[in-house]
Amino acid sequence: MARSDEATARFDEATERSDEATARFDEATARSDEATARFDEATARSDEATARSNNDEELKRTSRQKLKKVMIIEICSIWKLINGIHWDFIVDDERGSSFSMIHEDISYNALIVIVL
Repeated sequence: MARSDEATARFDEATERSDEATARFDEATARSDEATARFDEATARSDEATARSNNDEELKRTSRQKLKKVMIIEICSIWKLINGIHWDFIVDDERGSSFSMIHEDISYNALIVIVL
């Protein structure tokens, strides 16, 4: 009987240590998630600043010239093959569509910033 009590006590101690390790792991995971979220926010701010900078440079350059403007219609969608017979153009209802006015000599990178 004493052996059984000792084994139970050792098992309880091991369980307690395991629970403590799990708690420490959960805390570390939470800190890691917070750090990842802060990194993602900083990356987004950096991307926005880069886009603003690129847009400012583009505006300065184009303001010096009289350029022809072009209307871009942006539609978020996919082409889907229906029954292997015909294609349908399926619009993404969540993202929808928009219009953008651009100058005809816009750079590809500037266009990507505007469209995205």
